[in-house]
Amino acid sequence: MKNEGYVEKTEVAKTVEEGGDRLSYDENVKQLLSYKPILAWILKCCAEEFAGLEISEIEGCIEGEPEVGKAAVHSGEQKIVDRSDQKRIIGINTEDLSASDGLVRYDIRFNARIDGQDANITLFINVEAQRLDTTKDYPIEKRTVYYLSRMISSQYGTVFTKSEYGKLCKVYSIWIVSEPVEYNRNTIASFRLVQQNIFGEPYYDEKNYDLMSGVLVNLNSGDGTVKNKLLKLMNKLLDSKTTVEEKENLLEKEYNIPMTVKVKKEVADMCNLSDGIYEDGQKNMLNQMIDNMLKDNLSNEAISKYSGKSVDYIESRRKALKSVATV
Repeated sequence: MKNEGYVEKTEVAKTVEEGGDRLSYDENVKQLLSYKPILAWILKCCAEEFAGLEISEIEGCIEGEPEVGKAAVHSGEQKIVDRSDQKRIIGINTEDLSASDGLVRYDIRFNARIDGQDANITLFINVEAQRLDTTKDYPIEKRTVYYLSRMISSQYGTVFTKSEYGKLCKVYSIWIVSEPVEYNRNTIASFRLVQQNIFGEPYYDEKNYDLMSGVLVNLNSGDGTVKNKLLKLMNKLLDSKTTVEEKENLLEKEYNIPMTVKVKKEVADMCNLSDGIYEDGQKNMLNQMIDNMLKDNLSNEAISKYSGKSVDYIESRRKALKSVATV
């Protein structure tokens, strides 16, 4: 039995609480983004099919629980399960595996159906949370194209078989990038297939080839002045320096995402996000600097002077390095 005065938390509030101080970089941010009210804002601002719909209407378009097997499946073994009573898309850490292409993990993968538009459009959509827009291994644009291609090819055997290509559904891959390069902050870019006439004026119906759309949502943490509604929501929601009151007002009053009287603590926990990550990063950088000086054979006293750490701490690092070297 619940205590008198108990106020049930919304699913959004529960996810924020469970996220602790690492919300932006672990599975919890994916859960947060997977709630229908937030997904609806993402779709409204990133997918043209939803631009003219109300948020409540878009929520109704999102089918309950996309499920790609239970953990890992081969390409094409997608199974769509409709659980419209769920307010959050669950089973989001999905995988697409083929022997030739290797393993691909999708953060959030679901489908949405728009009744009444072009004989009931069905869209396959995946939403990704990523910190950087370019890594040492790849630019994010290329990874987006790869995800789109896999989402198209995986429809064979489920959406259509043999040569029934007319049944192909359009796919979206939407990336929420929290730390893009400076010149891309507060921007949203879309990449899609377009017709380009080389000779003459041929005509082809856009709906038959415009089937892949990649969207990059580049944030500018903390900026609530940007005019775009999605950027403002993400900038403030994932920012540690935004106050509890600002986040509550933003979620509930501007975006109609219900909260509870207990959400103050839960949102406050999220405000510790960047502090924890920053402290971890600083500690790792300091230890790396100490290790580099140890490798250059500086004395414990000299390293202590430059790093501010005790001689005992430096000696413990020295012993740890030696033990690793002898393994």
